[in-house]
Amino acid sequence: MIGIDVTHISRFENNLHLAVKILSKKEIEEFNLVKNQAQYLASHFALKEAFLKANKIGLGGIDLRKIEISHEKSGAPYIIVNERKYDDVSLSHDLDTVIAIVNV
Repeated sequence: MIGIDVTHISRFENNLHLAVKILSKKEIEEFNLVKNQAQYLASHFALKEAFLKANKIGLGGIDLRKIEISHEKSGAPYIIVNERKYDDVSLSHDLDTVIAIVNV
């Protein structure tokens, strides 16, 4: 099943307080180190939303902090949920738009 999500980075610029609601502990540590926090948050939200859609789970069906986004050495993203790795994912951003695709 495929899930896709598109969001605007600007939507997260004044909503940085959402980080503690949607990011895992590891992601919060990374978030605090990146320069463009809104882009980081929007990208992670979009991937998590696409993952939920691919699994036919609505927002609120799982705590977003339990869906962790990580990266290979190459920079390619992957998702970890309940110690299971999902690496058939793609993330791209341009200007104010982020798009995420997950195939489970």
